[in-house]
Amino acid sequence: LLKSIADFASKIAEREIDDEALQRLVRVAHSDKEIRLYKHLLRMFSLGKLDSKAVFLLTQIAVLPAEPLPIELILMTKENEKDIYSVFLEDVEQKGWISFINYEEVQMHRLVQTVILKMTEPTYQDCSVLCEFIIETLHLDKVRASLINVQSKSVYAENLLENMSFQYKLDRKQMLQSNLGNFYIIAGNYNKGLVLLEKNLLSVEIFYGKEHRNYTISLNNLAFLYERVSMYDKALFLYEKVLQIQTQTV
Repeated sequence: LLKSIADFASKIAEREIDDEALQRLVRVAHSDKEIRLYKHLLRMFSLGKLDSKAVFLLTQIAVLPAEPLPIELILMTKENEKDIYSVFLEDVEQKGWISFINYEEVQMHRLVQTVILKMTEPTYQDCSVLCEFIIETLHLDKVRASLINVQSKSVYAENLLENMSFQYKLDRKQMLQSNLGNFYIIAGNYNKGLVLLEKNLLSVEIFYGKEHRNYTISLNNLAFLYERVSMYDKALFLYEKVLQIQTQTV
């Protein structure tokens, strides 16, 4: 039996199209729509035969949540070629990779999403426009101005951090983590904010080093959050590190 979506994706990636569990999954599907979906998944090896523009669009959708997404958001990534990419978006919809919802939103099934992520292994470079848009949307000033308007983008940011590789762009990962962490703090979700700012501190240290002012700022932000959640020992420890760094650089 297939125990998880990851297990399913592994079978696809290893081209085990004759795997008994996969065949059973197709046979026991409860509707024609599901049967079509699974057959498309079994043909995922033909992804390489799609035009590069189609693969690009599928990648942009796959790095975001498996929920209805604004078509404008997806096409924004190719603003100067929107008309051309609109045609390719319709093409991948007709081929069953995605579904249109009222012609204003697009959605990808989570199984399709998992397999595409496994096959394309998206990087920041593949989705840079989308990533920069989310970073800018979650800027501290915009969050303070309208928390509700940017709330949906926090989910997008979580998915980008989970689904993309930032191997050669750690500074952008750090910025995304920082903005998302600050969003959660302002929203009152201190636990999520704490996890992100702890990860962000590590990213800043790796990219900038401990002597850079960004590292000091991250230390101070994390110390402030520790203080807010009554973790006074950790807060004091980080405040002392900030003071030590500032003393050494004077």
